[in-house]
Amino acid sequence: MKSISIAMIALKSNKTRFFLASLGIMIGIAAVIVMVAIGKGSHHEVMSVIAKMGENLLTINAGEMKRRGGRLRLAGNVTTLNLRDANYLTQEVSGLALAAPFEIKEMKIKYLQTLTSTNVAGSTTEFLETRNYEIAY
Repeated sequence: MKSISIAMIALKSNKTRFFLASLGIMIGIAAVIVMVAIGKGSHHEVMSVIAKMGENLLTINAGEMKRRGGRLRLAGNVTTLNLRDANYLTQEVSGLALAAPFEIKEMKIKYLQTLTSTNVAGSTTEFLETRNYEIAY
């Protein structure tokens, strides 16, 4: 009991020190709570983006992959995979739910007197489902 009364006397005699120490403790606790909340929110956002991209998505590319600028890139334009291959994989690989072949080609497009070069992408209807994409209407 004596130590509690000594502590109370010390607190009363140093009110400014007590106030500043209490304020520091409160700010520290608030900072920890905010940082934990930011961490959890970031984790949730990252997991949401991964789930949207397809957390169980496997991409197969024909051709050789080379590392350029720290990223893997497809070397050359190899088009040996086709729709039959996708159908075969769906039938023969257990646990594979969907296969969606996808191809991008650079093509020239002409409208009236305007000629331009662009990339044209094509796939099957399963592509939207494999990537968790939705068409906006």
